[in-house]
Amino acid sequence: MYSLKKHAKGFTLIEIMIVIGILSLLASISIYSYTQYRTDSAKRVLLSDTKNCLNACLAKFGNNPDASCEQSDCALSVYTSSCVFDLAGPVYVSCDGAGIIAGQRCSVYQNGQVQCGR
Repeated sequence: MYSLKKHAKGFTLIEIMIVIGILSLLASISIYSYTQYRTDSAKRVLLSDTKNCLNACLAKFGNNPDASCEQSDCALSVYTSSCVFDLAGPVYVSCDGAGIIAGQRCSVYQNGQVQCGR
């Protein structure tokens, strides 16, 4: 006849499926959090590049009041595609995002206000 083992070793299929389900849920949560952290840090880099471009431009004007600011005066990161200067207008400098934050723009106004968004 058939003999049943009283002390079977190992896991059942249901137990393994439950563990795989829990691990996949944890992986999906962590991937979402990672992409959010990456996007947030790229936005902070864009903001920092905008402020640094303004400071570089103002330093150039401090040395020579007849100078003009150009994008080559700024050290831009991979998350910043371009910067536009207009020290006579209400917006001193405005920089556009690149890569995972394409479409984002940060601007520094005459009153010192900094605004970032789409």
